[in-house]
Amino acid sequence: MSSFTRNTASDWKTAESLTSYKARSSTNTKLIQAAVEKQLLKNEENVIDIFDLDAWHARIEDLLAAFPEDYITHALAIKSQPLSGVLSYGLQNFPQLGIEAASWGEAYHGHKLGYPSNQIVYDSPVKSYEEMLGAIKLGMHINCDNHYEMEVIDKILKQLADEKTPSKATFGLRINPMTGAGAIASSSTAHIGAKFGLIWMDETKPEIASYFEKYRWLTGLHCHVGSQGMPLALVTQGSATICSAAEDINAILGRDQVKILDLGGGVPTSYWTDEEVYSFMDYRKELEAASPSMFSGKFKIYTEFGRSLFAKYAITLTRIGNIKRSDANGSDIDKLRAEHEQNQILFSFVGSNNFFREAYQADKWRRRFTAFNEDGSEKVVEEGHGLVKTDIAGPLCFQGDYLAKDVPLPVNIDLEDILVMHDTGGYTMSLYCKFNSRPCHSVYGMKRNGDGFDFYEFKKRETLDQVLEFWGPRGELKKVE
Repeated sequence: MSSFTRNTASDWKTAESLTSYKARSSTNTKLIQAAVEKQLLKNEENVIDIFDLDAWHARIEDLLAAFPEDYITHALAIKSQPLSGVLSYGLQNFPQLGIEAASWGEAYHGHKLGYPSNQIVYDSPVKSYEEMLGAIKLGMHINCDNHYEMEVIDKILKQLADEKTPSKATFGLRINPMTGAGAIASSSTAHIGAKFGLIWMDETKPEIASYFEKYRWLTGLHCHVGSQGMPLALVTQGSATICSAAEDINAILGRDQVKILDLGGGVPTSYWTDEEVYSFMDYRKELEAASPSMFSGKFKIYTEFGRSLFAKYAITLTRIGNIKRSDANGSDIDKLRAEHEQNQILFSFVGSNNFFREAYQADKWRRRFTAFNEDGSEKVVEEGHGLVKTDIAGPLCFQGDYLAKDVPLPVNIDLEDILVMHDTGGYTMSLYCKFNSRPCHSVYGMKRNGDGFDFYEFKKRETLDQVLEFWGPRGELKKVE
């Protein structure tokens, strides 16, 4: 199991074969038709997301079955999926879940949604005094990234003690377990050049232990080695390293001061299959083998799963706005494109404004696509109407704005048809940007109801006025007094 690093040409040859395409089309047709019948794609609504609450529910049950202990809190990585509707559903149905926040804004978001403070993990490599004060007063679990933060926290705690307003907050220190980089450098966080945490090696143990000696309130350790592109063995090694580091530090101190382990997230998913790569029980078994003492009960444990909990549980639907054909029997321009062996270009209403990783690192973040007729019905792809390589361009005004290239799509695809991008539940909506001032689209939750579907409005499409408010007030300049 732990050897998984695949995102190879052979994986995608299977995923984008005619057989796989037809199976995917058949599986999703009823849902796409239901969305069309509900008029979720209408007027200016040329793009929507649909989040599958039933499938997500089952994935959380898989997580809780693998880690049922009451000393383990699974904190959902809000940076992966910050929609209030999704996170509220999680809390309502699984009140033991927590939130992992990579900023004060995310931490406050979790607090406003009703997550208990001791189930909110506040991580960030840069925290202001005011942000740390707010998290401490609310009693969150705060992971320090560096010595500066420890100094600030110590001053805050002394100030609160003087004011006789003690905090229930707990504190950990992020270490870099030096497990090495995975296949995607930009998301690997446990190599010598990583920006997060303090490097943990034999020669740094005395320094790191000295911080725990100086700050008795420091009772936890945290690491995160990255997720996609990381073999499970490296993820497991990172978690095992902080467990052994806790035991080393406690031995140096001569007391059991380190009582909290934050394992981070990091279990990879697959964008080329319908199924997950791993069950959480796969991860549990590897952890038990690598670090038997981790589950002894002497540590409070947090996890921070994101992509592996969210990615596969949503799809993005977009109307097709334009097609530039490559056809030897078409117009002069179509013929010219064909002569130069250019793929046809399909233009969607969403691009790198929502999927910038896909545009800038297309080989690392490729997705599967399926096309449907305008009414949501299955598009026939039989002999004579097969698949043709297609480049899928977004609506933004720069040349790199592509969702993917060389995607096999039906040769008979047409304007107003519906293109579906799969596995868009994590690290998509959370990365939305305002370039070109395009309104952020609507998002719906979905639950099955017999043979039908119920839809729930998670987020309304932004109006143009709401978009323009982001750029500041109009009219005369207001002088700062």
